[in-house]
Amino acid sequence: MEIIINKNEKKDLEAFRDLRESRKTCIHQGSKKKVMVDYPVNQLAQKIFPDSFRVKVKEIVNENLTVKTFRLEILGESEFLYPIFQPGQYITLEVLIGESIYTRAYSISCSSSHFAKNELQITIWKQKDGIVSNYFYEQVQVGDEFVARGPFGEFTYHEIRDCNHIIAAVDGHGIASILSMAESILEGSISAELTILYQAPTFQDLVFKEKLDRLCDSSDAIQVVYILEEEREGFVFGKIHKELVQQYQKSGNSYFVSGTISLYQSFNDILKELNIPNQYVRHELYRDYKVPVSGEQFQLTVFTQDREIHIPCFGNQSLLQVMEKEGIVTPRRCGVGVCGICNSFLLQGEVLTKEETIVSAKQSCCTIHPCSTYPLSDLVIQLPF
Repeated sequence: MEIIINKNEKKDLEAFRDLRESRKTCIHQGSKKKVMVDYPVNQLAQKIFPDSFRVKVKEIVNENLTVKTFRLEILGESEFLYPIFQPGQYITLEVLIGESIYTRAYSISCSSSHFAKNELQITIWKQKDGIVSNYFYEQVQVGDEFVARGPFGEFTYHEIRDCNHIIAAVDGHGIASILSMAESILEGSISAELTILYQAPTFQDLVFKEKLDRLCDSSDAIQVVYILEEEREGFVFGKIHKELVQQYQKSGNSYFVSGTISLYQSFNDILKELNIPNQYVRHELYRDYKVPVSGEQFQLTVFTQDREIHIPCFGNQSLLQVMEKEGIVTPRRCGVGVCGICNSFLLQGEVLTKEETIVSAKQSCCTIHPCSTYPLSDLVIQLPF
């Protein structure tokens, strides 16, 4: 049935009130056939972009005294993940410790060819106060299974967007995602040249050095420059600086920064001095900042759609850490306030949140990211679920 409205009626707001009866007639004359709940195209989309998948620990490799690589077998129909993985992305793992479920993001430290074999690998650095990293380092064994989600992240190379030469500045955890890109260049899935400026405190901190050296020997498109904060023959001494970046620049360059906030800030300063437009810069940020607050205890009130929860919180722990320990499952991906998945509302109280993690528009709306927000007083927050 068609509803016809003449030009005069369109200009008359009262005419729209009369449409209600016509709409009811249309609805009653509609088909009574049951609407399909699950279309074949949706079934295929769920296989290609699953909400989650399971992985099993296949092998554990000790990289050094505080770093381990976990080679994971992708279970079930997760071979459909292979087409959507891009080097530089990460996955999240759900980890049950005691009665609490913790979600952590880990960069994939292998090329996409591993996905074709239903495998992937992540590399985990043991953190002094890291509940999950210590659990992986001390208790996880071959055969253990976890729920994974992803891959996620925009820290990827695209031929149309990026230049043919990548200058990657990395330190610490950041080498994992860059290793994935280097392997992909060797295998041919990325068509680009890569110069890695790899900064570390000591020689022992150069995770994946042997593997990177082999990649350099196997491909003229890959080059690694090691920068140490200790003097050692054959290595650049100090930290990444402007003149070093200029030394390895070519006619067209994209800049990938993967590592700690200190590297993120110092390398950004270098790029500003070199007048590099933001369009040529990609960031992968790992939280390492020291929280400039005490361990003072406060009271946190959390509202969900159907609950009101009161728990103690501490000035040196993020709100997400506190909620995880209390068994409050909160959506999470990046863990550094970038993805926005844990987006929540601050109803009352004062907090500290890092400027890099939340835009001014969100701040004005009292929106916070619990993963990177710390209490400065008693708080009341609203979770979006």
